[in-house]
Amino acid sequence: MAQFTKYVSTEMSDDQKLDFGFPTMLGKDIPDYPPGMKIEMDENLLEKLDLGHDCEPGDYLHLRCFAVVTGVHREQKNGKDEVKVCLTLEKISAESEDDEAEDADESDSDE
Repeated sequence: MAQFTKYVSTEMSDDQKLDFGFPTMLGKDIPDYPPGMKIEMDENLLEKLDLGHDCEPGDYLHLRCFAVVTGVHREQKNGKDEVKVCLTLEKISAESEDDEAEDADESDSDE
């Protein structure tokens, strides 16, 4: 099994965006991240994770999760083996990075 030791950005380069085939309509932003990298959480899940209504656009959450592989698609494309994997997130833990930063600032000021 793979060892996960570093964070990598999932942001696509300009070439990757073009290769992905996003429509280039005037006035529309091309997404920076591939489809499928977005996670939506409803009120029930936010409550389970103790996040409440405190989340705002631009906030960072530190997520830890377990996902099960639900599908694997392999194909030959331009002489290369390509693979896509579908995952279902089954268990998630979350904490607000913004809260951690505020807590660290407060403890620094206490000293």
